[in-house]
Amino acid sequence: MAAHREEPGPDRIEAALSLATRMKATVLLKGDRTVIASPGGEVWVNPTGTSALATGGTGDVLSGLLGALLAGGLSPVQAAAAAAYAHGLAGRQAARGGPVTSADVATALRPTLASLLC
Repeated sequence: MAAHREEPGPDRIEAALSLATRMKATVLLKGDRTVIASPGGEVWVNPTGTSALATGGTGDVLSGLLGALLAGGLSPVQAAAAAAYAHGLAGRQAARGGPVTSADVATALRPTLASLLC
């Protein structure tokens, strides 16, 4: 069976909600305004995104953070929202030094998380 792939289209919120419902899973649709949708119909739009995160590997940093939060016991929706928020802040911090690499975002993640926990 071939996979059916669609671009999110102009309504990213509806696309995320539709996929979450269809897959019965939390969806994180990365973008300048990352959308998180639950299979129950809740949706959040992350306010901390930045176009600086549109570089190779930054999504891997987000995935790693998300996995760590899931392993720490957060629900999928909580982990996705927290990871997107912290990832966006770390991306903004990393962008203060110029063009951003995934290593820059990963390096900025630790002080970003520390500032959120204080």
